Amino acid sequence: MIRKVFIMSAILVTLVATKPSMAQSRFTTADRGGGTAESRPTLTGQVARVPILQFVPSGPDGGPKFKSGGPILSFDRFEEELRNRLDGNCAGYSFAFNLNGNLERSGAWGMRQNATDSPNGNPLPQSEFERMHIASVAKNITASAVIRLLAMSGVSLNESIADYMPTLWDVNDDFQDVKFHHLLIHRSGFNTFGASTTYSSLQNSVANGTDTGVANTGAYDNRNFGLLRIALPYAVCPQVMMQHEIDGFFSNSYDETVDDKTSELFVWLCNEYVLEPAGILGAECRADSSDAWRTMFYDGFGDTNPGQDGGDWTNRSGGAGWVLSAVELAQYMAFRRYSNAILSEGQREMMDTEGYGWQTTVGEHGTYLRHGGAFDASGPLRAQIMQFPNCNVEAVLLVNSDLQGTTVAAALRDAFDAAWE
Repeated sequence: MIRKVFIMSAILVTLVATKPSMAQSRFTTADRGGGTAESRPTLTGQVARVPILQFVPSGPDGGPKFKSGGPILSFDRFEEELRNRLDGNCAGYSFAFNLNGNLERSGAWGMRQNATDSPNGNPLPQSEFERMHIASVAKNITASAVIRLLAMSGVSLNESIADYMPTLWDVNDDFQDVKFHHLLIHRSGFNTFGASTTYSSLQNSVANGTDTGVANTGAYDNRNFGLLRIALPYAVCPQVMMQHEIDGFFSNSYDETVDDKTSELFVWLCNEYVLEPAGILGAECRADSSDAWRTMFYDGFGDTNPGQDGGDWTNRSGGAGWVLSAVELAQYMAFRRYSNAILSEGQREMMDTEGYGWQTTVGEHGTYLRHGGAFDASGPLRAQIMQFPNCNVEAVLLVNSDLQGTTVAAALRDAFDAAWE
């Protein structure tokens, strides 16, 4: 403790003359990627259809082929198969399909609010343009941010995260061998499904050590991506974080200050370097409670009880939190896969090959990259993104309740597999 106080005092001496802003970091804005600024959707209300940039011209046959003379994917059939699996099995859902980097098809079914919650006393229809919590699908966005921003900051994915934890945290020796890339593939040694990602939970986990005590082991655990919310601001904006550590230390609010600043910076960095370059503006890690028309979550089809909107996840973000529409997620997926606006070609290949921010499922046409998300308490939701191989197709499915008879991953996979003619 004496050593850490000495470090803080030394930092104060070197930084007291400067007051860096949030934008100060290891790189300059000249390093930022591009992206379009026209006709972007806002946080609330219905919006006009937003075209996704078309990077590869569509062929004249109306759909992709796996090989010359082979079967063709029918998007009419894809939508029909998906609707057959979902209609009547949930409160509501929205979907979007991409082809060659362009929004090919989108739609919705059911309600985003029941009559109990609706301002006008009538159920509000679900829409592919309405934002909702996407739960753990956010991990894919976090992975894109970490890959891009660490490279821009000269920090390797093979560096230990112990070097990017708050100065006054007790860091267990387990974390000396835990690298950034371990967090991105859930191999840090954590293995507790559904673990909390609050600041205090992460602080205690870092002090107590991982579940296995051995790096490059473990299983899916939200704390891996929660720790990236803490580590990324320290890697990218170290001066900013040191200044706020000093402010918090001398105001007897160290933990509260670090919690709020890392969360604020993490959301800002993801917006500035991932979502905005994809043409998505105003995204937050919280539902807009002032919007009476927002999407609510229910137990299932026909639920008449009051729903809930998922709340504010800003200070729990990293592994979940973003509130986006199906069309916006499709737009992010198109820019992430086909353009250099977010990641370079080499970074995109690395992310997909190493599985950073991805899960997988096996279908009739190979291994499909995907990531799911779910909230289960006080009104569940289900979310899924899926990237199909060899055909330039991606799909998004958001469900604002529990889903009966199937899962969102199985519904997308099986509808896709059944859509080839």
